[in-house]
Amino acid sequence: MVATTLIRDLRSTLLLLAGFLGLLAYIYFVESKRPSSSEPEPTENVFSIETDSIVALQITADNGETTTLETSDGIWKIVSPRSLDADESEISAITSSLSSLSIQRVVEEASQDLEPFGLIKPQIDVAFRLNEAEEFKHLLIGRKTPTGGNLYASVEGENRVFLISGFLDNTFNRTTFDLRNKAVLRFDRDTVDALEITGNDRTIRLEKGAGEWFLTAPWKTRGDYAIAEGLLGRLSTVQMQSIVMEETSTLDEFGLEHPEITVTASAGGSLATLMIGEESPDNKFYARDTTRPMVFTIDTALVNELNKEASEYRRKELFEFRPFNSNRLEINHDDQIVTFEKIENTEDQEDQWRQLNPSRRDVERDKMDDLLTKLSNLRASSFIESRANTGLAAPLVTITVQFGEDNKEESVILSKHEHEVFGSHVDEPGAAKINLQAFDETLDALDKLK
Repeated sequence: MVATTLIRDLRSTLLLLAGFLGLLAYIYFVESKRPSSSEPEPTENVFSIETDSIVALQITADNGETTTLETSDGIWKIVSPRSLDADESEISAITSSLSSLSIQRVVEEASQDLEPFGLIKPQIDVAFRLNEAEEFKHLLIGRKTPTGGNLYASVEGENRVFLISGFLDNTFNRTTFDLRNKAVLRFDRDTVDALEITGNDRTIRLEKGAGEWFLTAPWKTRGDYAIAEGLLGRLSTVQMQSIVMEETSTLDEFGLEHPEITVTASAGGSLATLMIGEESPDNKFYARDTTRPMVFTIDTALVNELNKEASEYRRKELFEFRPFNSNRLEINHDDQIVTFEKIENTEDQEDQWRQLNPSRRDVERDKMDDLLTKLSNLRASSFIESRANTGLAAPLVTITVQFGEDNKEESVILSKHEHEVFGSHVDEPGAAKINLQAFDETLDALDKLK
C-alpha cells in the first residue's frame, strides 16, 4: 500500500516536472522570439528616397500659392512665380522631412471616397522630382484628425489614406515668402571692419582692429566688444517680416527718402547699407537694402538696438588687464607711490609679487590677488561726456598696470565728488560713474597690502 502511494506521488511529480519543462521550452523558443510589447512597432516610410536625390520642389500652400524651386550645384533657387534666392534652412527642413516621412497609421488601404479626409482638394501639395526623373511625385495633405495630432495624407495616384504627424503642417505649408531668402543685408560677417549708425542728429562709428572694437565717433575710445559683436550678429541674421513692394521709385511714402536711421557694415571696400523709415500700420518699420529696389518691413527689435546711445557702445570695464596676466602695478594714492612687480618662478613654484617702493619686501599672494581682482572688476555704471565736477582734474588715485607678454600699459584715474566716484582711462574722453562700494572695497584691499 505504501509502495503504491509512493509510485503514484512520484508519477505526479514527474508529470508536473515535464509540464514545467515544456513551459520553459515554449517561452524560450516562441515567446522569446516575439518583439517586446514595450518596443514601438516598426514604422513604414512613405517614400524610399535620399535627401540629396531631390533636385526640384513644387509646394502649394493652403492659401493656393504655388512655388517651384530647383537646385544646381547644391544651391537652391526659386524659379516660379519669380526668380529668387531660396532660404536654404527652409528647403533643408522640407527635403529631410520628405526622405524620413513615416506613416503613423494606415486609415484605408484603398479608399473609395477621399472627400472625408480633405484629399479631393488637398490643403497642401508637396511635390518633388528626383535626379534624372521627368515627373514630380506628389504628397497630398488633407485635414487634421479630430484630435489635431495627425494629418490625413495620400500619394497622388494612389487611394491609400494614412496619417502623418500633425507638426509637419508647419514644415510643408510654406508660401513663396516663407521659402525665399529673407536676409535683410547680405555681407560676410567675418570680414566686417567697421559699423556706422547715422540718424536722429547723431553718428556712431565703430572700427575693428587687432580683434578689438573701438569707437571713433562721437568719441575716440575703447568699444564694448560684446555689444558691437551682438549688433553685427543681429544685422547678419535679421529677416524681413514682409515684402511691401518688390520694386519702387517712390520712397517718400515709407519715410525712406530721408531715413530715420541708416546703418552701414563695411568690409574693406565693400558696403552693406540698411535704411530704416517710418513705422508701418502693423507696428513694424519700413526698410530697404540700398543694393535692391524692394521695400520690406523689419521688426522693432533691431530698431531699438540701433537707437541705443553712443555710450552703450563704450567698454564698461575700466581696465583691460586680468589678474593672471598682470606683471607690474603702480598706485599713486595719498601722495605716495606704491609699486609692485611679479617675480616669475620655476614651473613647480607659484609666481610671487614683491613691493619695490617705498620699500622692498615680499607681499602675500592672496592679498595681491584680491587687489588685482577688485581693480579688474571696476566697471562703469554709466558715462558722462564732461569731466567737469568729477574731481578727475586732481585724481584721488592713479593706477598704472603693465600686463601681457608685451607689457602693455594702461593708466586709470579715480576720484570722489559729492559722494560719487568717477573714473577714466587717462587718454579717453568724459568719465565713468563707478559703484561707491566697489571703489571703497578696492581701497581697503590696497590698505591691507601696505
